[in-house]
Amino acid sequence: MNLVEESRSILRKAGYRVLQPHQSPSVLYFEDESVYGFVSVFPTTEEIIANWKEEQDGFLKLHVESLRTATGKAWNAYSIFLTEARPSPESQAELLAIEEDFRGTRKVARSHLKTSDDVHRALFPVLPIGNLVTLQAEDLRSRLRQRLGFLNDKEIAALLESGDVEHLVSLFLENK
Repeated sequence: MNLVEESRSILRKAGYRVLQPHQSPSVLYFEDESVYGFVSVFPTTEEIIANWKEEQDGFLKLHVESLRTATGKAWNAYSIFLTEARPSPESQAELLAIEEDFRGTRKVARSHLKTSDDVHRALFPVLPIGNLVTLQAEDLRSRLRQRLGFLNDKEIAALLESGDVEHLVSLFLENK
């Protein structure tokens, strides 16, 4: 899987402006009104561990002027490091340590990304909250009857089948 292209697609669908710098085919810059950052793809977990500080510092130096003018965004800067490689247990612990380092930017360091869903989950910290509920076909009248359980059958029937507001009000008042 091409992690750069998959990240680009996901970030664009989320509403980010995405740019790939000419000098680096494994890096993307992204930005919206309140969040900005970069995604950097590495061949191995060890390369993330060895190079993340340099990548982050280079990005921040490159964008220092825009940070001075958009100070609100400085709190929402992200460095995202991704790889398809499977990490060793030691490397996995080091990736977690990278994510817990809040100097400069917020960080995401993920490995063993094999599917589009893996990449999507890795990008969750910068994506808008989504609804994972799947709608199913159901009988809406039955559902409404269930939710209106505090009404008696006559009132529910009148509510569902009658458009006469005066009749509904009189039914509600006579039973209360």
